[in-house]
Amino acid sequence: MKEFKFDYVWKHNKTGRLLFHVFYLEEIGSGDFSEFRQGYGKPIARRQYTGLKDKNGVEIYEGDIVKIIDVYGNEYDIRQVQYRCDINYPAFDFVPPLDIESNGLSAACGDFDMSVEVIGNIYEDEELLEG
Repeated sequence: MKEFKFDYVWKHNKTGRLLFHVFYLEEIGSGDFSEFRQGYGKPIARRQYTGLKDKNGVEIYEGDIVKIIDVYGNEYDIRQVQYRCDINYPAFDFVPPLDIESNGLSAACGDFDMSVEVIGNIYEDEELLEG
């Protein structure tokens, strides 16, 4: 069963540095994260866990930037992970989607002829998507 957890991105009031902290749904619902937030200001983003891990066992969150690797170990492309609310299949997927008939993210993390590796996220490394 999928774990429901969220990676909150905070901007520190004094330093301007980005802080990341994962909370489980139960913690958010009960308000257990309110003490963490004191002194940091409001969160600037909330990234949901996709329930999938990359080839190195790193959890994949919405907003992550991933390198797609083919079956031979060659870099295929770099894409962002985003929730797609499509009538036919609401799911986490690559943006833009891969030209395959199934959900590209699930396929790449499963038994498809490719794998993914998290290389950053859109809050710290947006330049990875350029070019």
